[in-house]
Amino acid sequence: RPREVAPESYILAPSHAPVWVKDREKLWNEVEFVEKQWNAQLARRLIFALPVEFSEQEQTEILLQHCQECFVDEGMVADISIHREHAHNPHAHILLTMRPFNEDGTWGLKKKKVNGKTVSMTNWNDRGNVTKWRKNWATLQNEKFLEKGLDIRVSHESYEKQGLDIVP
Repeated sequence: RPREVAPESYILAPSHAPVWVKDREKLWNEVEFVEKQWNAQLARRLIFALPVEFSEQEQTEILLQHCQECFVDEGMVADISIHREHAHNPHAHILLTMRPFNEDGTWGLKKKKVNGKTVSMTNWNDRGNVTKWRKNWATLQNEKFLEKGLDIRVSHESYEKQGLDIVP
């Protein structure tokens, strides 16, 4: 069914990525084409809740800043779609490429063999990234809350780590 409110869409890419990555259809067709393994991980999908206390422009600005800092600056292409069809639930879907681009704009390797061992060419699958990404997102939101004079703070840590006895 057609959406009542069309999503806002953005594609952010490293400066050395080829121009065609800005074309969503071409990007994801190329991602599928370059992977030879039948079980290759093509992308990482993330969903972000956007603070309802921010204007649409503010939501977009901090989301794009976050994606630039955490994903694009690390070499990933971020395909972002912001959904605002329900005022109480603005959110963004982000698809990230899993294969880097070489400086010449060609696809790089995800892994390679070194002395008989498979070595990852990026740190994109490190488990610690989730904490780093969540912390950056919380920091950006808290800075904006403070700037707006709102007495609201968010944390990237679980309720348990915060010492709160609350069911999420």
